[in-house]
Amino acid sequence: MDPLVAAVATVIGNFAVDQGSKIVSSFGKAAGDVAQRLYKTVMDKLVADPAEARTVDRYQQNPEGYQTPITDALADAVKADPAFADALRGLIAEYQAAAPGAAVTMRDVTGGVNIGDHGLQVNNPTGPVNIGGENSPGGASTKTP
Repeated sequence: MDPLVAAVATVIGNFAVDQGSKIVSSFGKAAGDVAQRLYKTVMDKLVADPAEARTVDRYQQNPEGYQTPITDALADAVKADPAFADALRGLIAEYQAAAPGAAVTMRDVTGGVNIGDHGLQVNNPTGPVNIGGENSPGGASTKTP
């Protein structure tokens, strides 16, 4: 999975469950505001596509149950629209600045992963890749299933 898509799907998934309450309580209002803008940007983009409008509606009603379909739709939109991908990169950077302790977990990663502009690499992971969070503040770790 594209690391950008994984990061965006994680943030919007966390936001969608409770409209950002846990994000705000864990990381503050600034992080909640950025997560809300990220969520709105993604939902607005996807709902504009008639083929994805129903997926968006279902996701908004049941975010946990429709995480995979919304992530797939997001991945397609990122591939198809470089300007949209750039906007998401900017919002993820803002979110990371506002919530430096937040973790992003990428699952089903194949091949190597490069993160950020300082060359953090994870080559051929065999399980989830956890970035940041309580267990590895500011760092990365890999865990096997």
